[in-house]
Amino acid sequence: MMLEHDFVELLANKNRDQSVAAGSRGVVVHLHKGGQACEVEFLRADGSTICVQTVTVDQLRVIKRNN
Repeated sequence: MMLEHDFVELLANKNRDQSVAAGSRGVVVHLHKGGQACEVEFLRADGSTICVQTVTVDQLRVIKRNN
């Protein structure tokens, strides 16, 4: 289960907005639908924001859990 503030990696982008590709990394900033989808703030290597997208959890893997 994803948690807010988890650091995640995008496995596949099934969204119309293709501003981020598989392998992009970001932080979960909000959970939707009982944890089935979440808002992810995708980041560049320098920490600046690329975009915020709604992504289903099957498109993500947790890299680091932030409790």
